[in-house]
Amino acid sequence: MDGENSGEVFIVPQDGYMGSTFKQLWISSSMYKPYVLAFIQFYKETLRNSKKGAAIPHLNKELFYGLIIGIPPLQEQRRIVQKIEQLTQLLK
Repeated sequence: MDGENSGEVFIVPQDGYMGSTFKQLWISSSMYKPYVLAFIQFYKETLRNSKKGAAIPHLNKELFYGLIIGIPPLQEQRRIVQKIEQLTQLLK
């Protein structure tokens, strides 16, 4: 949320403590985590380039909260993620 790396998004594979500059995103059971991650990653540069604050940059929360994420059926979310992964492999 704040600091040089504000706007970074990642999945933590285990439970634990988090620092004061992290925020946890709770995802509905009707959402596939990799789908949400891919969607937010799509906006990564926009989020990183719209930080607020002079001394310590902060994530632009209004911009983040304003992101609209389409919610297709769960199976379609999985298909979309699979297609993104296939296309990403072609780019490597």
